[in-house]
Amino acid sequence: MGLLLILGGRCFTGHYIITIPTNKLEELTKWSTDRVTSLFFHLSEISKYVKASSEDATGVSQTLPVACLADLRHASALAIKQLVVSLDSVELQRRGTIGAVYFLKPRNKTRSHILKKLLGVKPSKKHPRVPLFKVVLMKTAQELYTHIDISQLTADFCGTIRYNHQSWLHLYNVVIKCVEACRDLLTKLPSVRDKVDLLQEYETEGLSSSQVQQLLADLIERFHMILSESSLPLYLTQCKQTLFLLDHPSSDTHLSLVHPELVSGLRLHLRNTYTELDQWSTELEDAWRVTENRLTVLIQFYRHKERAQEIERKICKLFHPLLREHPIVGKTLSQAELYRAHFTTTLYDPAKELLSQATEILAAVQRLKTDDISDISRCLTTSIQPFATQLQQLQQLYVSVHIFHLLFEK
Repeated sequence: MGLLLILGGRCFTGHYIITIPTNKLEELTKWSTDRVTSLFFHLSEISKYVKASSEDATGVSQTLPVACLADLRHASALAIKQLVVSLDSVELQRRGTIGAVYFLKPRNKTRSHILKKLLGVKPSKKHPRVPLFKVVLMKTAQELYTHIDISQLTADFCGTIRYNHQSWLHLYNVVIKCVEACRDLLTKLPSVRDKVDLLQEYETEGLSSSQVQQLLADLIERFHMILSESSLPLYLTQCKQTLFLLDHPSSDTHLSLVHPELVSGLRLHLRNTYTELDQWSTELEDAWRVTENRLTVLIQFYRHKERAQEIERKICKLFHPLLREHPIVGKTLSQAELYRAHFTTTLYDPAKELLSQATEILAAVQRLKTDDISDISRCLTTSIQPFATQLQQLQQLYVSVHIFHLLFEK
């Protein structure tokens, strides 16, 4: 492994450098062109994560050109051909991926000729071609330093960037995979939002309040299942943990050995990604709250409606028959007191309590600000109000009879 490296170094034009270690050049011959091309693409994608300002006019993060660096002074003709063919393949498949190549050219004239011919920098009447990217060929490392500062180079070029394979693997497995997974998740979240929005498509016609309560419980379970299946909560947690590592690289043995610019670039990109994920999480929660709140209000409305219907039933089945037994007019004061007390305890007080509950229900329904309170209003006004009027008239009659006997006996 370590065939191609992107360690955070940049050339003077600002391109991140993909370096082919000198001791890995011949291994290129063991790889297919497609495999090498794929690896170049993958590393160029990583460069996108560390370039915070790489956005197009729509604000979408873009993969900016990378530079390729190799010391070909002792490379075989086969390795040279594989490298150039792979670079051509990268550029032909995705224009603008390769910004420049910096090669220390072969000391052997034949291999140098092959390199120039493959790159298109050596004029050829028989096979004319135009280079697909900027080509810089040099004889010595000193020439290289006019294009790339020594602090941006690896030890192969007498630079100061050190490559530790275990540290790179740790960075890749812990940080880069997290970034890639989160970016992939962001592309899937619109469909997750669609699933959450579909939770608003429910039918409550003919259901009781307890059935609507069960519907709400089922939808809550489905909402949490949608979130869980999306892995959004998992990646939010993973993002937080990874950001903590990137914020404190010195506390991690491996990250402390990674180029600071690579760490800081990934940290900024991951923090922006976390913000996007968190915004999506809030948006999904808000969308669900709309459904939950509607059903919660509906449950309360149904409960009030059922209670109003129960009050109406009691009045019709229980209190109306009792109402027809009155008034009973006493012929004496003691009879008047007895009949009034009987009316008060068996009918008036229980009925007034029930009517008080009806008034509270109507007020509670109005506070719900629901559009459909007509059924409850009809129930509490059409059937209950006449009863309340008649009840009050009987109460007034019993009071009047009682007062009459009090005055008469005086």
